[in-house]
Amino acid sequence: MSHRPVCGQCGVEMQMEKSGVYVLDMADFGPYLLWLADLFRCPKCKAGVVAGFADRPCFRHEDGQTFTETIDAARNRGELFASRLYIEETVKEAP
Repeated sequence: MSHRPVCGQCGVEMQMEKSGVYVLDMADFGPYLLWLADLFRCPKCKAGVVAGFADRPCFRHEDGQTFTETIDAARNRGELFASRLYIEETVKEAP
């Protein structure tokens, strides 16, 4: 990425908060692709954005157990970004 994101509210460059967060793409059948990206946050209003995606996904649903385990581990560390619906459903199902 050639430029850090700029906060639309404050007009300042956002700062990288965490490199290497996971973003889960969903398909009609459920979780589909897992991407690595970076989490940026506005130093003024604390708004966040995920940007700086890798060129290709790091895992696909075809990867089976590795795909599922990586999603679970990222979610447990608070490093998973996905649709709110998916996160709420998986948290409800957790023991």
